[in-house]
Amino acid sequence: MRKAIFIFLVWTLISFNNYSISEYLQSNTDSQSQSKVNNISAIDDFKHQHIKKSLDSLADSLAKQLRYTNYGIAVYSLNTNQFVYKKNAELFLKPASVTKLITTFAVYSQVGDTFRIPTEIYSTDENLKDNIINGDLIIKGYGDCFIKLSDLDELIRQLKSLGIKKITGNVIADGTFFDNNNNRFHYSGDADEVEPTALITALSLENNRLKVIVNSNVSGNKPKIQIVPSSPNIRVNSNLVIGNPPKKTKKNQKSVKPRIYSTLDKDGNQIVNLSGNIARKNTLYFEEFNKNPILSFAGNFYERLKDNGIVVGGKPTALHKKHDKIAIGQMPIAFINRGINDLITLMNKNSDNYIAENLFKFYGAYAQKDTLNTNSAKLFMDSLLKHHKIYNEQFKINDGSGLSRRNRISAEILVNILKIISQEKYFNSFLSSLAIAGVDGTLAKRLKGTTAEMNVFGKTGTHRDVSALAGVAKNIDGEIFLFTCFSNGGDIGTYKMMENSVCIEITKVAN
Repeated sequence: MRKAIFIFLVWTLISFNNYSISEYLQSNTDSQSQSKVNNISAIDDFKHQHIKKSLDSLADSLAKQLRYTNYGIAVYSLNTNQFVYKKNAELFLKPASVTKLITTFAVYSQVGDTFRIPTEIYSTDENLKDNIINGDLIIKGYGDCFIKLSDLDELIRQLKSLGIKKITGNVIADGTFFDNNNNRFHYSGDADEVEPTALITALSLENNRLKVIVNSNVSGNKPKIQIVPSSPNIRVNSNLVIGNPPKKTKKNQKSVKPRIYSTLDKDGNQIVNLSGNIARKNTLYFEEFNKNPILSFAGNFYERLKDNGIVVGGKPTALHKKHDKIAIGQMPIAFINRGINDLITLMNKNSDNYIAENLFKFYGAYAQKDTLNTNSAKLFMDSLLKHHKIYNEQFKINDGSGLSRRNRISAEILVNILKIISQEKYFNSFLSSLAIAGVDGTLAKRLKGTTAEMNVFGKTGTHRDVSALAGVAKNIDGEIFLFTCFSNGGDIGTYKMMENSVCIEITKVAN
């Protein structure tokens, strides 16, 4: 409770300061206050020169560690509308997870911060007065990647409230809002896979992951195996037996765990294969990616309908082309929706790659600039940067999360994007999505006990050869800065120390 109140107060403070800055900037145009402006400008100039000198000294002190590093730093004052510091700010570098700020910018630019992503149920039967759907039930998704089993229960509750007792046709999962190129590694065009992600689909359930629970607290020599979420197309092939697993030896320093892997057959069934030994009275948990999420979504919903007493005459199916029986303007008979801010906040604070890729395909699908969502996303981003007159052909975005090593952003362009965001109505929502230094998210353990603690709101990024930090900072006098630090090389520890030092310098006030 204390932490929640504290975070609320921080947001209130930031919102108040942003409003005060806009008032102050407006007052600068008042010719009657010109002498006051000149005084403030002189003070600001002194402070900014101090920051510049401090950051130059920092770069000089790290010259030996940075000699094989490509790095860029940019700091911009929202109070004076000018760059306070630039160091290699024009270099286009790998941004890692700071790419998620680009994803955020694109989504907010399209739909704002009050948009809600729907998941809707339609019927091919227009007359439901007989409490029967004489035809198919269609579940259409638009990219809500956070659907849980409890959400399906809510959809079924709505159907039951309509009196639906029977469906004569099929339960169809419609994921056609996204294209079928659903593997991040494939659509990013990367040469190596930094980190696998679940498939990116317009309909997803439990993050498109399967929990495999193996329980050996049973009679006999075969353990009980449960898969969540379940579906008729997800099947188990187990050669797992209850018995003492092989012990560690000098040759084998690791205990031998049961083996698990999944395959997909020609009919779209996912076979979860298990083999090996499990000790008696034990429970093991495994996780597998769902290899056919759309069909599994239909299958799980189909089973839950039957469990709730609704008779289904057809079968669960996945739709790969748009359903021609949903009329334009037809209203859904049941729906859920999720605020776009919920997803953006989870993505930015925790650097969630799966959410980021879903939002990447979402804004690509929403833009409709190409039949391939990823091409559409790139075209939309190019047009957005051109509209704001900050486009550069070296700017490259190939995914939404920053896992791609082919992404390229300069510190200067990213700060300019942050400046655009600061002028939009969604700025406070954007701020609330960022990790707070020393408090939460990926910055929870950084900058504690410094002037930057609670005064830096940022997004981190890390690969084996990349470190990055970008966001918004406020100093003790209330001046607000936008900043970006990118480093590409082999000394991640030094890079993070440099980022921390930059944050400390800009949140201090010059004596």
